[in-house]
Amino acid sequence: MAEIWHPHLVLWGEKDGWIAPADLKTMAAAMPDCRLITVPGIGHSMNLESPALYAGYFGAWFGGLPGSEVAI
Repeated sequence: MAEIWHPHLVLWGEKDGWIAPADLKTMAAAMPDCRLITVPGIGHSMNLESPALYAGYFGAWFGGLPGSEVAI
């Protein structure tokens, strides 16, 4: 993962029962340009659970805003 040079935004739902937070933190730390955001109240599939919230993060990230500055 250290060779992945382009920026990444990893959104993780705090209610995700599939992926452990420690695993995501390890992954994000291994990538040189990775932003990990924990999203309250969301499980494993934010795009299905809250499509508008997901679209906000997606649009902001690809529009050039840092992930934490998304306002829905």
